[in-house]
Amino acid sequence: MIVIVITASRDGRIHTVTLRCVGFGLLKNPMFVFMTLVLFSGLRLASPEPVEKLLTILGAAATPGAPFAINASLAGTSAERPTVANGLTFCKLVLYPRAVSIFAIWVFPFEPFAIIVVISSAALPVAGNVLILAQYYAVAPTRASTAILL
Repeated sequence: MIVIVITASRDGRIHTVTLRCVGFGLLKNPMFVFMTLVLFSGLRLASPEPVEKLLTILGAAATPGAPFAINASLAGTSAERPTVANGLTFCKLVLYPRAVSIFAIWVFPFEPFAIIVVISSAALPVAGNVLILAQYYAVAPTRASTAILL
């Protein structure tokens, strides 16, 4: 969605070429493919044993590998406009979890465990995917890296 918003703001409107480009980009995006596979995993379809082993290995490597990937992408960046980054960090770590908690508790009738999971997820710090998108679309990548550093 953010890709469409950025492209539309640059061009002034949304073209069918843009939608087609975004669609093909999603199909090539590993994060989107993974989320789609996770959704289909709920169907309990049988998968070949080599695929299961590969996914188990990748899943085990994701948590320790993520900090290295984020730090590698931050190498060579500098902190720019820390007041803006402080504001972004405050919004992400304080305001966003509060808004999510209001919706999770009063708007949507979640179970108590689901409420804890949703609010905890909302309270996580800014992730590396924000920096990747900021760098790719050239939209304040140094501010994004500063927000991650904070």
